[in-house]
Order: sequence, then C-alpha cells, then structure tokens
Amino acid sequence: MIMMLPKDLLINFSLGWFLNPITYGDYPTSMRELVKERSPTFSSQDEVNVTFDFVGLNYYTAYYAANANPADPDHVRYQTDSNAIIKAKRDGNPLGPQVSGATWQYAYS
Repeated sequence: MIMMLPKDLLINFSLGWFLNPITYGDYPTSMRELVKERSPTFSSQDEVNVTFDFVGLNYYTAYYAANANPADPDHVRYQTDSNAIIKAKRDGNPLGPQVSGATWQYAYS
C-alpha cells in the first residue's frame, strides 16, 4: 500500500510521469505500485543518460489535493490511478480568484 500525501501522488502522476524516465530511467515507484502491469517497462536501449542545465515548467492554475477512494479495479484509468483528486475549493474556499472567462482556472494568491 502506498503511504504518500495526495499532493505527492499527484506530482508523481503528472511531472514524474514525464521526468522520472529520462532522469532516473523508470517511472516513480508509486506509479509502478498503483498502475502495476499496465505501465510499460524500459529496457537498457530506452535509457537516456542526460543532464539538464534547465528544466522549464508551465502551469496555468493551482488546485488542492485530496485523498480519493482506491480506484475501482474494474474501471482502471489514468484519472483514478493515483488515488488522489484535485479540487478547486477546500471547505468552500477557492485557492484564489477565478480567472475571467475560464471556469477551471484560479489565480494562486
């Protein structure tokens, strides 16, 4: 069983999904344990040995992270694999003001 905070799981399932294979040669351990046999494996031919001087990251909004019930084994999919959910509000309070014209976007304040 994975014992991680929801925010860490969501980071692994978003940023780690792309960066871990090219920096460490594999997906994050939490992803491997939760996704199991559905995640591909890497061979030595897939290895990328690179160093980075800079990694840029664009993000357009921020959310709260919360625990979710474990994924239904009969309906597995990327959106539920992390057992964590993103929420725009916590206790009815948004993370920041909603961006004009974008129902999904909040400005972090």
